[in-house]
Amino acid sequence: MLLPPGKLSEWLLGVVLALLAGLIAWLLRRAAVQFLSYDPLRYGEHLWQRRLIFLPHLIGAALALFLGLTQLWLGLTGRHGGIHRWLGRLYLVAVGAGCVGGCLLAVMSMSRALVWASGFFFMGCAWATTTGLAFIAIRQRAIREHREWMLRSYGIALSFVSFRVFSKLLDLWRLGPPEQRAPALAWISWVVPLLVLELFLQWTRLRSLKR
Repeated sequence: MLLPPGKLSEWLLGVVLALLAGLIAWLLRRAAVQFLSYDPLRYGEHLWQRRLIFLPHLIGAALALFLGLTQLWLGLTGRHGGIHRWLGRLYLVAVGAGCVGGCLLAVMSMSRALVWASGFFFMGCAWATTTGLAFIAIRQRAIREHREWMLRSYGIALSFVSFRVFSKLLDLWRLGPPEQRAPALAWISWVVPLLVLELFLQWTRLRSLKR
């Protein structure tokens, strides 16, 4: 799946990705600025005890968010080359750190928050699976399948953004008791975007077959 040919489509994609990068940077600044200071008071007791797991998870996930934007631009515009391959390898490492850290943190929290922790655990599993299949596809030179699995992988990475968007919507619409919203968001934030993306990918594939 490539962009339609023409400078206009590339320009529009660039604008969308630049806006998304700005939103990610703004949300990261709000969510992660407190962790820039290596201070137990900033982390809180729970995260401070798990900082050697949490920090690789945070750094890996943040790096994957920005690397993924660059890879989307290069992949969807057909700019394949050395930089795309090397950034892809770095994206794999970043996702690995994010997944392992996130899954370990989720497992450690299951005894006190099963629904919330299991949502994040299976998010990590889905992120690792989609990224791994993207890697397998490109190794077999299945370019279209690689692009599709990379889109799924990055769709899960964007749960960092969708979690906060859906959180605002649930608060605005006052859906459910406040104490039930966080556990629900642990699932909604990645399952719903992945479902919408899958519908789009299959619709695009059916249209190409029809042509």
